[in-house]
Amino acid sequence: MTPSDPLRLLVVDDEREHAEVVAEFIRLTDGGADASIAIVGSYGEALAAFDAGPFDLAFFDYGLGAQNGVALLRDLRRRGVETPVIMLRGDEEIAGEAMNAGAADQLSTSRLSPEILGRSIRHALALTVENRQRRQAEAALRTSEERFRALVENRSDAVLLIDRAGCVTYITPSSQRHLGWLPSEMLGRSLFELIHPDDRELGAARLAETLQHPGEAIRVKVRFKHADLTWRWVESIGVNRLDEPSVGAIVVTARDVTERHRLEEQLLQAQKMEAVGRLAGGVAHDFNNLLTAILGYCNLMLDEIPPEDPLRQDLDEIRQAGERAAALTRQLLAFSRRQMLQPQIVDINALVRQMENMLRRLIGEDVELVIALADRLAAIKVDPASIEQVLVNLAVNARDAMPVGGRLTLETALVDLDAAYLDSPAMVIPGRYVLLAMSDTGQGMDAATRARVFEPFFTTKEQGRGVGLGLATVYGIVKQSGGYIWVHSEPGRGTSFKVYFPTASGTAEESQVDSP
Repeated sequence: MTPSDPLRLLVVDDEREHAEVVAEFIRLTDGGADASIAIVGSYGEALAAFDAGPFDLAFFDYGLGAQNGVALLRDLRRRGVETPVIMLRGDEEIAGEAMNAGAADQLSTSRLSPEILGRSIRHALALTVENRQRRQAEAALRTSEERFRALVENRSDAVLLIDRAGCVTYITPSSQRHLGWLPSEMLGRSLFELIHPDDRELGAARLAETLQHPGEAIRVKVRFKHADLTWRWVESIGVNRLDEPSVGAIVVTARDVTERHRLEEQLLQAQKMEAVGRLAGGVAHDFNNLLTAILGYCNLMLDEIPPEDPLRQDLDEIRQAGERAAALTRQLLAFSRRQMLQPQIVDINALVRQMENMLRRLIGEDVELVIALADRLAAIKVDPASIEQVLVNLAVNARDAMPVGGRLTLETALVDLDAAYLDSPAMVIPGRYVLLAMSDTGQGMDAATRARVFEPFFTTKEQGRGVGLGLATVYGIVKQSGGYIWVHSEPGRGTSFKVYFPTASGTAEESQVDSP
């Protein structure tokens, strides 16, 4: 209905003459002259009239025979009819009954006049507009709240509300994807119970900073106990909204960044190894040039000095020391991938078979050597001498990890390598690779040792038992050959080195060779 449309009114009264008087009074009110007024005389006719079409306003006489106007009003409200109703009553009726049933107004029939009726109509219509606007506002608010709740509860990040002490007062269902815990298991719980002991001080400092700077986003990354009892790296952003009445809490958004953290550590380790390799390679290259001159002059002097000369023994010691230093520089050059390799097509199984006897002598009688070679393995393009060096260094390292004996297993296999294949994936080129794995039943390594195992000059052996270049050399040879190397080890559970070499032609079918 627009302001220019005539009012659609309904009068319900079982006395026709009285209904006509009410209609006449309505026409005498402001705006009532053009009103469309319908009159019905019973409860049933009134229900039928409302079923036939809507009305802007209705007048119900309290007395409708066996029924009454209040009962009719209640029946309409149960049916969802929101038309405002003015109850016309005799003086004997209870005044509050109609208002409790939802009437917009009630008028005494003994004091009815156009003026009183006009005021009541304006009041009822104004109340209707007000109620309509309120309902629209409430509907809009519900829609907004539902949309907000849907966005919050279905967002990818975890969302929590915490108090000043860090206790959870609200948590979204989506949080379970990151934290593992059900919302019911988190409510009322302090976050500090689940933060790693080593990170609690940092978490407390960030909470204090959040309390001191309302409205600012404070970021922190800590280890958080997952529902499966593992520690996960969780990155969170907290914003202090304690002083805002609509929130009254610290809003925390969090996500599990364990995978990203691990990749960042791998990248940092790779960058570190690259930097160490460049430094070691540069020093080794220049030092090797100096050694070439030293050994050259030493050999010239040895050629000129007779065997019985007492200086010859000193020169021999100088030459031997120079050769040992040259061997060290070759290992450094291998680690830094600056060693000159002579790659050729190689059957890794044949190479392992050729070195089997040497490896058995190398590891000693207390260590059992188990060799498991795959049939029809793909060929690889590597420097055979360098691969022999890889096998020797890994075997020596395994022997030293088993001082009281054990078992050393050497395996080969053909694998399709991608990030999903590895326990600790890094940046790899997907494809088919030949796996050379060496596993021992020795003492194993902790995480700190594993992180540094390929660094040059890093060793856990006693002084005089190694300079820490064996595994660094292995790392350099593998990388220079285009391969990858991973180590898996736990204290007391042995160590496994897995080396992946790309196939010579990229496909096994084109480069298969028969193992002897």
